[in-house]
Amino acid sequence: MKNRNRILTSILLILTVMTLSLFTATNLEAMIYGSISGKVIAEDTGQGIQGVRVSLCTLEGGFPHILLSAVSDTEGFFQIKMITEGSYALVFVPPPPYVISPVRRSSEDKYLENLITLKRGQNLSIEKSLKVGGFISGHVRREDGATPIEGVEVDVYRQDGSWALPESDFTDSEGKYLISGLEPLSSYVVIVSQNSTICHYPIQRMGFEVEARKTTSLDFVFNMKDPTRVIGQVLSREDGKPPSPDVVIKKYFDEKKEFVWIQELFPDDDGRFEIVGIEPGLYRIFAGDYNSDLDMGDENHKEFYIKKGESKELEFLLDLPSKK
Repeated sequence: MKNRNRILTSILLILTVMTLSLFTATNLEAMIYGSISGKVIAEDTGQGIQGVRVSLCTLEGGFPHILLSAVSDTEGFFQIKMITEGSYALVFVPPPPYVISPVRRSSEDKYLENLITLKRGQNLSIEKSLKVGGFISGHVRREDGATPIEGVEVDVYRQDGSWALPESDFTDSEGKYLISGLEPLSSYVVIVSQNSTICHYPIQRMGFEVEARKTTSLDFVFNMKDPTRVIGQVLSREDGKPPSPDVVIKKYFDEKKEFVWIQELFPDDDGRFEIVGIEPGLYRIFAGDYNSDLDMGDENHKEFYIKKGESKELEFLLDLPSKK
């Protein structure tokens, strides 16, 4: 009987120690870590939005780096736990047709929306309303107006040159693209480009309108038979064989007095590339290792003016090793 009592006493002692340890750890956790909870609602109806990914981010270099995330439930509620003291930004990525918050307006805005500061052990409660956005959708086809082109990139910008989110999509096997959650505006720009050995110069559509919950239809046609084109070849000066460079095209804008990046493509196994349907104007084409040779000598750059219907031939001899 005495042994039994000793065993029961030992068990009770162990349970008491475990309970106290758990209680102490829980209290310590509550003292050290904070949390953020809240609800995401639609701006127009006030109803909760399910499926919104809420990400807690640091802002190193002005852009968000995700630390922790949660997804809102059927009522729009979310909670993020175990957060240390500090300053953060919250990024809300909702399902269509809602607009991502914050909207990335420029590379310098450093995500000034949705900034929070959390104190040690603080439990912060917030409510976030999201705007209802619109859609753009359409097809990219060849000059016959029927043959779809797969893998074409469609990028959306604000007309002031800043980004819109979500800003891009690629066409599927039917040549179709869809971009959702665009903030209702009438000043968007769409740039459609195809990056390959033989590519079509980007097509640009400016100033189109997007309305909440509605789809703006935009179709594009690539005329691969356009006679206005640039044909080139990139070779190694060492042995006259092709290296493995990038080819970057830049267009000169008179009003800005500077060259701006337009498109990047990659030569084929013989070092050849072709840009079809290029618009008349002054250009600079760079060939080389984009990361390290961008500011190298004149042999890496070709500057030229092209007229409508004209074909330009370019050759680059580079101090780069040929393909192995």
